[in-house]
Amino acid sequence: MDSPDRADFLKNLKSGGRYAGIIGVYRHNISADVIGVFDPEIISALAGTGVKWIAHNGAGYDQINIPACTANGELVFVVTICEHNLCSRYQGVEHTGHR
Repeated sequence: MDSPDRADFLKNLKSGGRYAGIIGVYRHNISADVIGVFDPEIISALAGTGVKWIAHNGAGYDQINIPACTANGELVFVVTICEHNLCSRYQGVEHTGHR
């Protein structure tokens, strides 16, 4: 991602923007420092550009509003990779399902 802030990211999801037409997003917690969590505003903008799936690298769902995703029909994957088996219970891929 090369957006310097949330406003630029949202602007570039619109028709004619540099992110228009994307169908999948890989997200890491670091992006929250720039654009914030994937809340209903961002989820709606992603759905408007045609995004069908979001992959999140991290444990848990606190960075992505899952109800907003499923309402838009997006599939969300949470990919957790933990070192030294600290998170073995969560290691692997979880998904929310889809319509």
